[in-house]
Amino acid sequence: MPILPDQVANFDSNIYVKIFKTFGALSTFYILSGLGLKSYPIYFYIGIALSLPYVIYRIVLVFFIIKQYISNLKNGKYTVKNSPLDKF
Repeated sequence: MPILPDQVANFDSNIYVKIFKTFGALSTFYILSGLGLKSYPIYFYIGIALSLPYVIYRIVLVFFIIKQYISNLKNGKYTVKNSPLDKF
């Protein structure tokens, strides 16, 4: 059962999005680890400029995952038809 809708999964597997996710994750690590504060301020600001869109992208992705999960619950895709607990 897919976690993401088909359109979002296709967008997420795009090569440009993969490059964006790589740079975004590295710059987020750079900021959160404290290395950014020890380097030149221009590198710190570049790291922030790359990490903020990545964090927003991840928040939107979580929104789509929750939306897909609720949709699957409403459609009954998580219903267990042959449960061993039916005998009791």
